[in-house]
Amino acid sequence: MSAVEVWPLFGLRVRTPRVELRYPSDDEVAEIASRSVTDGIHDRAYMPFGFEWTDVPPPLQQRNSIQYHWGLRAGWRVDLWDCNMAVLVDGRIVGAQSAGASNFRALRAATTGSFLFQPEQGRGIGTEMRAAMLHLLFDGLGAEQALTAAWADNERSRGVTRRLGYEQIGTRRMVSRGKARDMFDFRLLRADWLPQRRDDIVIEGLEPCLELFGAPTSLGCAGVDGCAAGWVVATRNGVRVVSDIVDVFDAGHTVVGIDMPIGLPHDVPRAADLEARRFLSPRGSTIFPTPPRACLDATDYLDASRISAEITGKKLTKQTWNIVAKMRAVDAALSVGDEQRVIEVHPECAFAVMNGDRPLSTKHEREGIEVRAAFVERAFGTVARSLPGATRDDILDAYAALWSAERYLRGEHRQFPSDREQRDERGLLMRIVA
Repeated sequence: MSAVEVWPLFGLRVRTPRVELRYPSDDEVAEIASRSVTDGIHDRAYMPFGFEWTDVPPPLQQRNSIQYHWGLRAGWRVDLWDCNMAVLVDGRIVGAQSAGASNFRALRAATTGSFLFQPEQGRGIGTEMRAAMLHLLFDGLGAEQALTAAWADNERSRGVTRRLGYEQIGTRRMVSRGKARDMFDFRLLRADWLPQRRDDIVIEGLEPCLELFGAPTSLGCAGVDGCAAGWVVATRNGVRVVSDIVDVFDAGHTVVGIDMPIGLPHDVPRAADLEARRFLSPRGSTIFPTPPRACLDATDYLDASRISAEITGKKLTKQTWNIVAKMRAVDAALSVGDEQRVIEVHPECAFAVMNGDRPLSTKHEREGIEVRAAFVERAFGTVARSLPGATRDDILDAYAALWSAERYLRGEHRQFPSDREQRDERGLLMRIVA
């Protein structure tokens, strides 16, 4: 058994176009400890840290540093951890970036700290490595807030903090090298981080580590669209076709976005359908009116069309009847309370949002399909063009559903109706998320 199998943090990576954060090996810890002395971290006349560890003379400073890292590993608990990552640029170590938390599972808050070797300072690396750590905390671990602190006279550290959108929340009077100094405390809320979330930061090796952090150990989000063979399911790990929707709902995904009505009206149109159709105007007809719940009991198309006409005054279209069986399966699989885990989405609404709130041209023409494919590839990379029982159109729609599910998880979504809550007679929430 390898070290990474026993201690999965050894496989954790966060990559940006400029830097890589990597949980360090013993050799990398030794290099950090050594270069902290040989390259230096700060002017000897100024102490940037709350704990004066760099005032210890070598070789004791190097030994203390190594013991400190060993202690972090040995003392790691789900309710009390400190993750100290090596920072690399072009394959060479340039510093360290840490985040630590107490009771993260409940509080969803972590405190960051960092340093760069002196030759690497003044190049914008400090901002980039903090941005990478914030991405790990907010996007990877589901944090609600990130905390940090800096001496009042540490303008360089405070500059990084300002650029990343923190707010100052307090001041502490502390002792440093025997003298009183002011320490400023800062906080960045998830809601303030989301507008600056970057799509060019990649986290690797996180899933096996989630339990150690006290973070959700789910399978992430999934996007689902109906297809001839059943259901197309898109995730960050790829796309597949399943026959039973229950298998998707029970798989443990954080959020499932599905292109299928959730919540069926009794006798009047759903507000979700009406608002989404207005949003997609002049292509609002791509959203079929959701049939009354009574249509689920119909034995055939003629019966369903008769029921619809009696209740709404309008017959059921053949297109709608063709998905009634899938609507019935989704309705049977869901209960009140599932609405935070399984959400109704609509691919055309998602693509319109991707396109700056402008509906795309029809997907029944080559240009429309290629534009949709470009949006999907921009968000998820190259994806499969077809699968047994599923077309390219089905696959792109499933990824659009995944895109909406991830937006919902991050709190960036919009929904229809936007100003009220509407539930059906079963108590299921009737809304479309984009």
